[in-house]
Amino acid sequence: MWGPPAGRSYLALATNRPLPKKQPWRNLVFGEFRNTWMARDSRYKLVLRNEGKGPTELYDLRADPREKVNRYDDPGFLNVRQALAQELTEWRKTYV
Repeated sequence: MWGPPAGRSYLALATNRPLPKKQPWRNLVFGEFRNTWMARDSRYKLVLRNEGKGPTELYDLRADPREKVNRYDDPGFLNVRQALAQELTEWRKTYV
């Protein structure tokens, strides 16, 4: 199951009008399959399984496009992990 971008309307694009400058378009994608949930933006990808109990994954797609180095437990990525997890939680509340 894939959801729309977090609350953005395609109306401006469909009617050939410019997007509002104060609301830049975000590249944020969500997905779920059975017990696995995913949030991805233009740089990072977070994968949570079993309600976050694991196994969990976080990748820096710019530095690691083949997703070989899991950064989930890396303290340097804590803010990224928390931000994507919050976005995913909000998406699940709204669309699931």
